[in-house]
Amino acid sequence: MGEVRAMCYVKPINCVRKQNQEEAEMSDNGHSEETKREITLKPRRHPRLWQSYLWWEEMMKLRQKHLLRLNAITRGASSYAPDFEEARIAAINPVLEEALDMLVADAQAVGPIYGLFTGIKGIGPSLAAKVLAQVDDIASFETISKLWRFAGYGMYEYWVDEKGAVQAPREGYVSMGTQGEREMVRKLTEPKEGWHLETRRDVKIAGWKSPYNTMLKSTVWQCVASFIKQQTPGYVELYYQEKGRWATEHPEPICRTCGVPVSECRAKRSHKVKLYTPAHMHAHAMRKVSKVLLQHLWVVWRITEGLPISRPWIHAVGGHGTYIAPEDFGWAIETRAYQNVVGREPAST
Repeated sequence: MGEVRAMCYVKPINCVRKQNQEEAEMSDNGHSEETKREITLKPRRHPRLWQSYLWWEEMMKLRQKHLLRLNAITRGASSYAPDFEEARIAAINPVLEEALDMLVADAQAVGPIYGLFTGIKGIGPSLAAKVLAQVDDIASFETISKLWRFAGYGMYEYWVDEKGAVQAPREGYVSMGTQGEREMVRKLTEPKEGWHLETRRDVKIAGWKSPYNTMLKSTVWQCVASFIKQQTPGYVELYYQEKGRWATEHPEPICRTCGVPVSECRAKRSHKVKLYTPAHMHAHAMRKVSKVLLQHLWVVWRITEGLPISRPWIHAVGGHGTYIAPEDFGWAIETRAYQNVVGREPAST
C-alpha cells in the first residue's frame, strides 16, 4: 500500500504555483531564511552608445515591418489600407533620423577610432557605431585572439564523434536550474565512447551557451559584404585572393562521407553533404577578411587609447611571416605603433 501511495503522490500544478508564489512573497517580506541571489550586472564603458544603438535598431525594425506590409499591399497580397502604413512610415522617418544622429554622436564620443573606422570605404556611420557598441571596451581584449573569439572567429577544443560531428565543447556554460531560477553554470564535458578532442572553429551547440557574440559576428560579416560591394581597396583584393587559393587547392567539391571527389562518389543520392563548394569558398574568404578587419580595428583602436599592442599569436609564436598592416588597407596609423606590431619600419611611399 505504501508503494502505491508513493507512486501516486504527485503535487498538483496549481499547488506548486501557489507554493512558489507564497515563498516568493515571504522572501520579499524578509521572512524567508534563504537569501536572495545577487544579480551581477555587466559593466559597460559606453552604456549610452549601447542604448542609442538599441533604440536605432528598434526603429529600423519597426520601419521595416511597415515597409513589408506596404509592399504586400502593393503586390495585392494584403487587404490592409495603404494610407495607414504610409502614415506610419512618415511618422517613423523623423524619429529614425533623430535616433541615427544620436547614435553617431555617441559613437564619436568613444574617441578617434570612430573617424578612423568610417574613413574606410564601405563603413558607414551606422555600421561603425554597431561594431563599436558591441565591442564596447577594447581594453578588455588584451590580445587580438580574445577579440576574434568574442566576435565568433576564434578556435577552441571540441569533442567530435566518430563521424566527425561536433558534440560538445571541452568546457563551457550550460543553463541549469528550475524555471524562473535558471543560471549559467560552467561545465567540463564528460566525453562518451568514441569521442575525441579536435581544435575547431567556434560553433553554437544546442544546450550550451554561445561562446561568442552573435550580433557582432553578423555585423562584421556585413562590413566585409560591404567591402565586396564597394570594392574597398585592400580588403576586396584579399577576398578574391583567398577565394582563388581555395579554388586552386580544391578544384572539385568533395563528398563529406566518402572523402573523394563528388564525381567519384558512388552514393550521390544518400551522400548529399559536399565540401569545398563555391559557397564554402566564399565563406572561407569572408572569414579571412573578417579576421583581418578585426585585427586592424584592434590595433588602431588600442593605439588611439595608448594601450599596448602585440603581434597575433600566429606571427609571434606560429612563425607566420605575412603580416597585413592596417595602413596598407587605408587606416591612418603612426610609424612608431606600426613598428611595435611587426618589428620593422613601414615601406616608404
